[in-house]
Amino acid sequence: MSAALQEREKIQQNAHKSNPRRSSTH
Repeated sequence: MSAALQEREKIQQNAHKSNPRRSSTH
C-alpha cells in the first residue's frame, strides 16, 4: 500500500514539475 501511495506522489510531483503553470494556479 505504501508503494502505491509513494508512486502516486511521485507522479503528482512530476506533473507539477512538468506543469509549472498549474503550480502558479495552485
